[in-house]
Amino acid sequence: MKGEPGYHVSMTVTAHDNVAKLHIDRIRLAKQKMLEKNDAWMREHDPGSLYTSYIHRWRIERIAELMKPISGKVLDIGCFDGTVASKLIAHGNKQVYGIDRMTSALELAAAKGVKTFELDIDEQNTDFEDGFFDGALATGVLDALFDPDGVIEEVHRVLKPGGTLIVSVPNIACLSNRTLMVFGSPPWQVLSSARIGLGTLRHFNMNSLLDLVRSKGFTITRHESNAVVFPFVRFGFRRFPILRDVFGNPGTWDKKRIFFCRSLAKLFPTLGERLLVAAVKK
Repeated sequence: MKGEPGYHVSMTVTAHDNVAKLHIDRIRLAKQKMLEKNDAWMREHDPGSLYTSYIHRWRIERIAELMKPISGKVLDIGCFDGTVASKLIAHGNKQVYGIDRMTSALELAAAKGVKTFELDIDEQNTDFEDGFFDGALATGVLDALFDPDGVIEEVHRVLKPGGTLIVSVPNIACLSNRTLMVFGSPPWQVLSSARIGLGTLRHFNMNSLLDLVRSKGFTITRHESNAVVFPFVRFGFRRFPILRDVFGNPGTWDKKRIFFCRSLAKLFPTLGERLLVAAVKK
């Protein structure tokens, strides 16, 4: 009865549980929509095309270079089609274990020699023992998760003391995004709905990424970005399509190289398009 002791508390708990369940259901629906969109994209495109631009080629080469001294077992969270993992395997002395929630991507990764595991790292921890891995990658996944904190905690658990972690994410504060916002446009990663797919759910700048990694028990060894993109690449081609007739198809920008600058990224890493952080477990 309403007047009985504990009635208000029990009703509050029930209401809280219902809200929590509704929130979880909505997150799962959004993730399912994303998976459907991403699977549809993979059926229509070559996943390897994502890594052909100057920006992403540098990122993959840099990750492989930083992981080259490591031998043993490496965990690749969000391994996608195994392109990055295959670069590590090519250097030898490494077994790469890849986790992803896209079955179609894992099939491609397995064909490249990756030991694959289908897992939604947002909802489940891995079954690996503590300190199982010598190195770990999260180089295209944290921005697509609802709980990146929990993932970095899990990486810390499965890494050996002194093990290396490399993280790479889009930079919400890159120079081109700052310019877009000055002129009233949203940053290019920002979508109106998580259900659109192929989008970014969590946004990082250099400081927030460093804070996340440090807070989970890692010591930062390197932090850098790939390239500064001159602002009119993002702004001008969106607002003034006629510029495409002058400068060509967007796919040719990186070939001309006048729009991308590695030197500026070295001087001002907080302005680059993609952030890269290397750290070791304390």
